[in-house]
Amino acid sequence: MPVNHGGALTKEFFLSYLRLLLTTRAGSIKEAEDLTIDIFFKGNLEMYGLETKLAFEQAMQEATKQDLK
Repeated sequence: MPVNHGGALTKEFFLSYLRLLLTTRAGSIKEAEDLTIDIFFKGNLEMYGLETKLAFEQAMQEATKQDLK
């Protein structure tokens, strides 16, 4: 998924991304989180800046709370 480096990504972006992973590659929220960190962030959660990192963390909290599928 190409990413424009011009701005911070949103919680909604990451919720969509996590849903995509859960549909295609991941069997659990934890696996989707690990794949996102490894593939999207290349192991560095601050790669796209603090706002994007916080948006990802908020999306993970919401996904876990909602048992996102």
